[in-house]
Parts: sequence; structure tokens; C-alpha cells
Amino acid sequence: MTAGCDLAVAAGSPVNKSLCLARPEAADPGIRVRSFAGLLLIVAVLSALPARAAVSGAVLPDSFGWPIDHPRVLSSTFGETRAAAFHAGIDLKTAGRTGFVVRALADGSVVRLRTSPWGYGRVVYQQLADGRTLVYAHLQRFAPALAARVDSAQQARGRYTVDLTLTPGEVPVHQGEVIAWSGDSGTGPPHLHLELRDPANQPINPLLHGFVVPDSVAPVLERLAAIPLDRASLVEDRHHPVAVPLAGDRPARIRAEGRVGIALQVHDLGSQAPNPLAPHRTALRVDGEPVFAAAYERFSYEETHLVRLDRIRVPVADGTAEFFALFRQPGNRLGFYNTGPDQGILTLGPGIHQVEVEATDAAGNRSVGKAELLVDAAPRLEGVRLSDDGTALVAEVIDPDDTEVEVEVARLEGERWESIGQERGATGSRRWPLQPGETGVWRVRVVDATGAEGWATCGRQASAAGSPSDQPRLTLSRATYPEFVEVTVSSDRMLAEAPAITAGGASLPVRQTGMREYLVDVPLRVGGADRLEVRLLALGLHGTATEERILLDQRPVIPGAATRWTFAPGAAELVFSANSAYAPLFPQGDSFSPSVPSYLEPFGPGYAFSPAGVPFDDRVEVRLPYPTGYEEPGRLGVYLEGEEGQWSMAGNRLDTTACQVVARVRTLGRFAVLADHEPPRITEVRPEPGAVLKERRPLLSAAIGDRGSGIGDEEEIVLELDGRRLISEYDPDAGIVRYPIRHDLRPGKHVLVVRVGDQAGNRTTARSEFTVR
Repeated sequence: MTAGCDLAVAAGSPVNKSLCLARPEAADPGIRVRSFAGLLLIVAVLSALPARAAVSGAVLPDSFGWPIDHPRVLSSTFGETRAAAFHAGIDLKTAGRTGFVVRALADGSVVRLRTSPWGYGRVVYQQLADGRTLVYAHLQRFAPALAARVDSAQQARGRYTVDLTLTPGEVPVHQGEVIAWSGDSGTGPPHLHLELRDPANQPINPLLHGFVVPDSVAPVLERLAAIPLDRASLVEDRHHPVAVPLAGDRPARIRAEGRVGIALQVHDLGSQAPNPLAPHRTALRVDGEPVFAAAYERFSYEETHLVRLDRIRVPVADGTAEFFALFRQPGNRLGFYNTGPDQGILTLGPGIHQVEVEATDAAGNRSVGKAELLVDAAPRLEGVRLSDDGTALVAEVIDPDDTEVEVEVARLEGERWESIGQERGATGSRRWPLQPGETGVWRVRVVDATGAEGWATCGRQASAAGSPSDQPRLTLSRATYPEFVEVTVSSDRMLAEAPAITAGGASLPVRQTGMREYLVDVPLRVGGADRLEVRLLALGLHGTATEERILLDQRPVIPGAATRWTFAPGAAELVFSANSAYAPLFPQGDSFSPSVPSYLEPFGPGYAFSPAGVPFDDRVEVRLPYPTGYEEPGRLGVYLEGEEGQWSMAGNRLDTTACQVVARVRTLGRFAVLADHEPPRITEVRPEPGAVLKERRPLLSAAIGDRGSGIGDEEEIVLELDGRRLISEYDPDAGIVRYPIRHDLRPGKHVLVVRVGDQAGNRTTARSEFTVR
């Protein structure tokens, strides 16, 4: 009898000799579904739960039980965010250990066995009688009969990675039989990943279909964010999201105008562990009316990348945080929303609106948070300047939703503003007289009934013989949005008035945001010239002028139309398929000098493509040039610069005809062609060179890693013993390759050779000669 069967018998379990899998007597038979009809009834009831008010701490029927002998504690739940996908199941905690017996949760048959260094690692797929599938992943090892099939396939193919498809019924499995042992294979620390898929192979939330985890703790609502959705929309006078905490005695207030989306930062907590989980449902009500709801119950693998339309990164005090979108963005095909024709997007009338957000977990525990959305367009000032004859200060006061505002004029005295006049009145043109030839710096400030304000400065200084020029030096920076570009103009000194800014000959309104800083939104339009010229004219206090020009790209990417977007002839290209863009956008490009670590070598400039962070449905090709005649193009790759300045390879497909390196990406960012000349490292080879062993079955292993292009192909990781290649296992998280000897080694000398290659073709070899007594 095998070791796996010995373990089963020792546990008091009967043995299915056809598989040599353990099968314990049924526990708690009173809570089992005793018939298929009963199972269908419970599934129907569970499916209806999200649509009605849940009971706090409710426990759903336990039709499956639990696959491991360990408390029912989760480290992750269904619908959480992974790098570019939804989490498709639940993760069962194993106390940081491997080796827990994993038992089949129901009768059925094994229909697929898979091994890989990455992803799910070792996996068992079990089909149930009703067509659903259970997936057990990150396993340490399979039960003996399953392991024999995998081992046979690995030996036949000469590699560790195999994917075996079995005929339903070919390998029957009974409820309670040992099918594997829990581990940490593939990605992540020790845990058991468990999935439940419907007959169409779509993952469904296990916590709604027969898996019970005791839970009496409600989700924790952290922050609410308001997100402006187009050029005409602002939140606290800016185009980026603003988040406020949901804790406190009084609801926080956010001021907004235009089309706005609401998002929620939330995490759930189980009763047995402090780690954050995803909620089951989120909902939004405005002024007591339901606006949006999401229930994370199922999705398709073809649409899992749409997670980037369901989750939004929002700036917060300590960096950025992930929020659940409580509105539906263009292109979002996910089917778990309940919303009206406005898709949860708010276009509200002026005034204070009550916003209520809600999160519910699978056990029915619910939390509600409240905030206020003040819809109010801030007043603004245009044309604040000295009159042409110099005898007055003039301004145009504008407020779209207030007919009366308060206006104050102040003069700069040293480093303080001294008020010289204050009045309440209607919007429109204003004029304040000055003494002939009077010099100085003035500020006009306008405040509406809600306290929102706008302000602008102007001034003049008399020229003096021999005085230095006050010609301003301007710094321009850009923030790219899908259909407009926000340009920030910073001056090294105060200006006589706001810069005059035109785009394509048309004047644009300018907002002053600092004593020497101004903002302007430049709209981009389909059908315009490919390049849009933006001109800026700024005057110093002595009247000296500075002129700057920038060019913006006005070539659109439209959903449904394939586009080849060229940054410059012979330089970088972006290739969009007809299905890449969810909504129209106008890419912008800049070149820069990449700063890279010593083990990478740049070839040419880097290219910054924006708007960064906007997701794409079909991947976009980034094509960057490499030098004609370069002798080692295989060492090149397109690398992406991360938030902390680190570089990672995004792709290295070569188009030798065009002399381009190609990567396929789902978002834009900062890219460069880099060469990796540094070979991988091999350390801690075991047995060590010169070792003398009494153990006849030692574990062969080595620590491996690569700082540049990375190790991406297990075929480039080779362990050889006495000239024979071994089917070794690579653990990318730990950076270790290992092979457990299965048969006694003969006494005498043995030679272990380790070879590792990276994605740039660099290779390293290590050798260990050891002796077995």
C-alpha cells in the first residue's frame, strides 16, 4: 500500500483501492443536501439572497463541508483584485504550513490535472454530477493514483509542466477521499485555492453555493471618492478624484460639478482572522433612491481583465488606494450590476445631495456609510488686469449657478494681502478705479453662497534704468486625459496677469491656482489637425513678454477602428486593434532619457505614452526601434518603468524587418528598449561541492534568480545528475529549483549540473561534485 493509503488508513478512513484514495465516514449528515432536487432548491434560495435585505450573521446551508482539517478561515475571497483579473475563488488559510490532507468535497470525477511553476501550480479539477467543477489549487502533491498519471506524462514529455485532460468518469472520486495535500506551488504562500465553476466553466462565488465560513463581522467602510468623468466635470475644482473618510460624527462633504462617479474603499473581515477580504455586494443610493448595485457572484474568464473598469486607483493621504466603482464605465460588459439607464453616473442639480453607500458580505453582515455631495460650480474670474489706460482694475465675474456673489479686492503689502474693498452683487463685468500711474500687485477674490471661491492676481511695476529684465521663465507640464490635456503653467516670478493661451487660434479660459501657477484645459477633437498648437504669452510685472508653444497630438483612437499611431517617423509606434479602446482617446507621447540600473543598457530614448493608467480591452502593441545592424537583438526587450523607478520587461518579440522590439500591454506608461547582458545567478547548490552524504535520496536544489529580463521559461532551468536531465520543479516565489531523488543513488561520486537562462538569452552554469557513501 502506498504512503498516501497508509495515511488514510491511519486516519480511520476506508480505502477506494481503484484510486488508492482515502474516504472517511460522513460527518454531520444532517446538514447535507440529500438529493439533487434539494441541492437545486438551496442554490435557488442562495441566488435570491443578494436581492433582498440580508440578516446580520446569517449562516447559509453547508452543502459541501470543508476540504481540509483546519479551521474555516479565509485569506482571500471571491472577486478580489489580482494583478489584471478578478480572484476566481476563495483561499483557505493553512496556518502558513503545507501538507494538510485535501479531501474531495462531493462525488464526481477528476477531469483535469495540471502542473506549472506559475499560477495555480499543482491543480486538481473535479467535475460534479450536475456539471459544475471544483478546482483545488497550489497543491503540494497529488494522491498516489493521480500523481502516477502526472508523473507518467512528465516523463513522456520531459518537462515538469503538464496539462492532462481526462474523460468524465474515467477517474471517479467519492466525497471525502484524499485527492491531494495542500501546498504553496505556483503563486503565493501556503494556502488552498478553491473554485466552484458552473457547467459553462464560469467561476461562481463559493460562499453563495454551499461553503460556510462563520462570520458575524460587518464590512469596514473606509473612504468614499467622487470621480470627475469628463472635461466639464470637476471635484473640488480639479479633474482628479477626491476621497473623504466615512468615519466620524458628521457626513463629510465633497463639492463637485458635472458628471461624477462615486467609488467606495471597503474591506470585509471574517470572525476568525484580521486580514481584509472583498465584500459580496456594494450599493449606492442618492437622496434615498437606489442608483447602483453590484453583486460579485460570477464572471467569465474572457472578461476577467475588466476588473480595471470595476476598480479605480484613487489618491489618498498615504499614496493611492483601490476603490470599488459604484458606476459603470464605457465598455464594461460585466453582468453583475443592477443599475438604471445612467449606469450609476450622477448628473445632479445644484444643492446638497445625500449619498449613502452600502457593503454586504456573503454572510449577510451589512455596513452603511453616508456623505454629502454639494453640487455647485465654483465662481471664476476672467480677464483680471489693468485697463488699457491704466486707471482701473477690471475683471469678469462668472458663476453658472449663482446670480449674486461676494467680491473682494486686496493689495499686496509686503507678504500680506490688505483688503481695499469688499462688495456683494451680481456677476458680470466689474471695474475698480486706481490712481493714475499707480503700481502694485492686486488680488480679486470671488466667493459664492456655498463658500466656493475663485481668485486671480494682476499688477505692474515701474521700469527703472539699469534694472534687470523681468522676463518670466515658464515651465509647462501636462496631465493627459482621454479627450483633453490639462496644462500647468508655472512661472519663476509673478506675472502682470494670467497668461493668454490659445489652441488652434481659439482663446482658452485660464484658472489661477497659485501666485505663480495657472491651469488650462485644452480640448482635443476628432477631425481636427493631427497636431494642435498651443501658444502661451506671459507678461512680467514690468511688461516684458515671454512666449511659449507646445504641440499636442490630435490623432484619435476610436472604438471599432484599428489605428497605427506613430510617435515620430522611424521612432516609436502604438498599434491599437479595433477592440482596444473602450472609449475615444487621444494618445500623447514624449521622449525622455531613461535612468536604469547598471545591469541594463538603454538603446535610444525612452518614450512616455499617455494617458497612463487607462485600461484597454484588447492589448496594445508598443513598438520601439533598435539600432540597425545590432548584433545581439535577442538581448533586447521593451521595459516598463514602475512607480518606484524600477524596470520590468513588458515584452521582447523582435520584428527584424522593421528593427523594432514589440510588447503587448493593457495600459500605457513609460517604456524604453533596454539590453540585459547580466546572466542569471545560481547560489546555494545542494548538495554542496565536495559533500559526502550518507543519505541515498538527497534533495537536489539551487537558489536561482535574475535582476534584468527575468526567468520566464522553465525550459531554461535545467538540473542534470550524472548527465541525465531531471524533471525538476521551479518555485519562482522562493527562487529555488529542486528535485527530490526517488531512488537510492549508487555509492560513489556524482555530478550535479545546474543551468539557468533568462529571457534575454544570458545563461549561467553551476556544478557540484559530491559523494554518496
